[in-house]
Amino acid sequence: MSRRVSTLGVLAALAVILTLPCIVQAQSVYLPIRHPVYDYFDRLETKFGTELITFSRPMTRMDVAQELVRIYRSEALAHYDRSQIRFYFREFAEEIQRLGELDSTIAPHAEPRWNLIQVDSERPADSYLAIDLIGRGRYELREDADNVIQRSNGVRMYGYVGNHLGAEMKWIDNGLQGINYDPRAVRVPDPAVVKGPGSGSDFEYEIAEGQFNYSTPWLEAGIQKMDLWWGSGRNGSLILSDHAPSFPRIDLKIDITDWLQFEYFHAWLFSDEIDSTLTYQTTTGLGAVKYFETKYMAAHALSAKVLPNLELTLGESIIYGGSDVNVLFLIPVISFRAADRWTKATTGNSQFFANVHYAPIPNLTLYGSGFIDEMDLSKILGSDPINKDYHVGYTLGLHTTDLYYDVVPLPSETRLEFSRVYIYTYTNYNPQQQYSSHKATLGHWIGPNADIVSLTHRMHPHRAWSVELHGELARFGDAESQLSPPPRMQPPFLYRHEYSQLRARGALRWTPIHELYAIGYAEYIARDEQPDFNTAPTPEGLHIGLQLSYGIH
Repeated sequence: MSRRVSTLGVLAALAVILTLPCIVQAQSVYLPIRHPVYDYFDRLETKFGTELITFSRPMTRMDVAQELVRIYRSEALAHYDRSQIRFYFREFAEEIQRLGELDSTIAPHAEPRWNLIQVDSERPADSYLAIDLIGRGRYELREDADNVIQRSNGVRMYGYVGNHLGAEMKWIDNGLQGINYDPRAVRVPDPAVVKGPGSGSDFEYEIAEGQFNYSTPWLEAGIQKMDLWWGSGRNGSLILSDHAPSFPRIDLKIDITDWLQFEYFHAWLFSDEIDSTLTYQTTTGLGAVKYFETKYMAAHALSAKVLPNLELTLGESIIYGGSDVNVLFLIPVISFRAADRWTKATTGNSQFFANVHYAPIPNLTLYGSGFIDEMDLSKILGSDPINKDYHVGYTLGLHTTDLYYDVVPLPSETRLEFSRVYIYTYTNYNPQQQYSSHKATLGHWIGPNADIVSLTHRMHPHRAWSVELHGELARFGDAESQLSPPPRMQPPFLYRHEYSQLRARGALRWTPIHELYAIGYAEYIARDEQPDFNTAPTPEGLHIGLQLSYGIH
């Protein structure tokens, strides 16, 4: 199948979706996954429960607005939660108005927030457009290392047209000084970037994201390039995280019932593997014209609220490439692993995953994720050491709210989380099929052959102020060993142990107005061994920094 036919097929499918009837407004613009409202939603879910499926992020702005209104009306809220929800009412005033929820209890607190340019028109369709300039500045003092200076500036716009269409565009230009940065962000919690002009510790990079979506009350479909997060882990996600640069994809989400949701996407990843059959040297002395091997990903997940306080998710994904888009993986409900075997080409690397989110009592949530890379139960459970193979990972965690509120009336949240990823997980003997894009892991940032335990405590003395204390201990083994074709022997966990790392961080955050954030922080990092610098770009010692941002999360 040619790329032209594949693209036409995708566009034809979207055209069919656009003909679906709908009698109520259901526009979709997805909210970036680093927006602080998600942290607040974690609090609300643990404290009061939620009617939403929580497995995946981002959520639409309409869903966020609807849930804020529901909790505001149905729960007995303390002063902090009431003031925080009223604060977000202004952020999502347009969505609340479109939902028809502006009654006498909501309207006084839902005056639209300021935007640089705002267009609201009823002709020729009920349309809305908001445009803002965005920016960020950061300065960090580092013990025994160069200081870090970061600046970011850009523009963001989003809006709705009619009853079904929503879109957003975001562009950010960034400059970074003082970090000898590996753009893959190996074993660093910060997201990876696509490095632009510059060299060494002084370079630039750009971020371009966009989305164009069509929605009905039960279906959301679109073409997007933005970060995606699948799983309940918060100090990293085994399944999908924002560690790799965002990638373009077609996306489909269907609410089968009010307790059952299906989600699917097909993505165009970047392999960073040279296609030697197309790459050639120029005759002008300007070097090579490079072409890269194709790489794609398809994934689907079925999430169910089996009980009001228990959510289960099962899913599957596949990484494939070396050819054009395979129409088999454009079928949202097909078994990817079985479809790959049907081709007899073994062109794909398939994964299976599960997630559970359980709130047994108010103010407590338990959660866990499991990830299997190339599942074969005979190899996982077998006794033959030569054929024993378990490329797996798991996360276990708990989240509590207002743990000591009866003694000290200070709103708070506490999260304890443990993740382990066994060796060779996320890898493949064919580099083109590794679980990565731009050679950055799509899953947990610790990568294979590592584990981490973290404890985070957040306090809210005022609506505009929050204090966060975070500590973590991570252990890393050799992650560079290449996975060879079978038969092979599975090395033990932490094979060729490289180093252990202790990280402690304290941060004070101030949010005086919508989208304006000031953060002061101090961080200390210590290791028992000195690893290769490329696998640990953040130097040891004390780091103290200040960040001011508007519209960048």
